[in-house]
Amino acid sequence: TWTGGSRLGFFAAVEVSPYAEGNVIRHEKTFDEKVKGRLAVTRETGYTLEPIFLLTKSPIGDTLNKVREGGKPLYEFSSDFRGLNDLHGIHTRVWRVAEAGVEGEALRAAVSANPLYIADGHHRYHAALLGGQTHAMAYIVEDARILAYNRVINGKVRFADIKDKLDLVPVDAFATPEHHAFCLYSKEGAFTLKAKSVPDDVVGRLDCSILERELYPHLGVEHSMILKKEHFDYYPEWDLATMKQLVDEGEYDLAVALHPVSIDELIAVADAGMGNPEIVMPEKSTFFAPKILSGIVLYKHAYKA
Repeated sequence: TWTGGSRLGFFAAVEVSPYAEGNVIRHEKTFDEKVKGRLAVTRETGYTLEPIFLLTKSPIGDTLNKVREGGKPLYEFSSDFRGLNDLHGIHTRVWRVAEAGVEGEALRAAVSANPLYIADGHHRYHAALLGGQTHAMAYIVEDARILAYNRVINGKVRFADIKDKLDLVPVDAFATPEHHAFCLYSKEGAFTLKAKSVPDDVVGRLDCSILERELYPHLGVEHSMILKKEHFDYYPEWDLATMKQLVDEGEYDLAVALHPVSIDELIAVADAGMGNPEIVMPEKSTFFAPKILSGIVLYKHAYKA
């Protein structure tokens, strides 16, 4: 639990299988350097230190509530990071579920009935796959909170020079906008910009894709620049004040707030990607919050013969 919300899930060792088998489904690209880093850690330690965050369509809430109501937790604590990040102040309770018990069997049956979708931890799963692990530690939930992943931008063309070309509506505050609209903040003020066109394809209709088509060309930025710090940086929606400050101080020219991606949008992209691995979410599309604290559970690997 945290201020304003809670989440209920369980840790399990999930069999590692190729994506083509459709048991674990991805929605993001993976990058070789990041996968190599995960591989190096797992090979050096022999353990997984933090889980892959997985979503299931199967109903698991009733079973987990029975576990929670059946006795005291093994562990209970609140994280103290001195307010320095979004994991500060999370209250965590951990119960043990016997694998061979009634609840353990019910969870196994439920999650085996549907594929598991990677919410967060694509590089950890890919490292487990390439490293030959039989299983990977996972944290499985029925639902999760996705925040918008907003961006500050330094384009080759300044926003002040192109703002008159856009259908902007002045607004009082820089805030999370409605679906298929964007809230822009510059030294000229805050504005709403609505999407001109929303296509049918599962990737093209995402707000971050629309933004790249309809705004980025005006700013002189291209897809190849989106991971370059001199042109872009990214912040979850609870950090809009920092984005405004960066613009006010002149470090970035423009801040853009997006509407969060929905679970349905994520699953639609993931399902479409089963037939075509080139169909993936654009980079910096989602921010799952809060993240899972590392080190609550460790998993010792077994490897395929």
